[in-house]
Amino acid sequence: MTASAIADAATTTAALASTSLTSSVAAGDTELHVESTVGFDVGGSIEIEGGGNRESGLIVSIGSFTLASGLANGYPLGSTVTYVTPPLPGTITSSAMAT
Repeated sequence: MTASAIADAATTTAALASTSLTSSVAAGDTELHVESTVGFDVGGSIEIEGGGNRESGLIVSIGSFTLASGLANGYPLGSTVTYVTPPLPGTITSSAMAT
């Protein structure tokens, strides 16, 4: 595989899904209200970016997103939430929990 193909693959897998916050959040918040949860799963990692800040979080439930720990920073309405890492194999996902 060429270096270009590797870079393209990394870019493709780096953002599995993306959405935006529908309301601002404050440092310490664990619940993120987003436009869409399609393509995201419980156990996956997200990156939140906006207002000059960026950090990662682990999804523990979906409806809105509930994170495993509170945010270190606040983020304004419209901040980007990107799904960067899927759950580890054997982790219960939202699709596995659907009945």
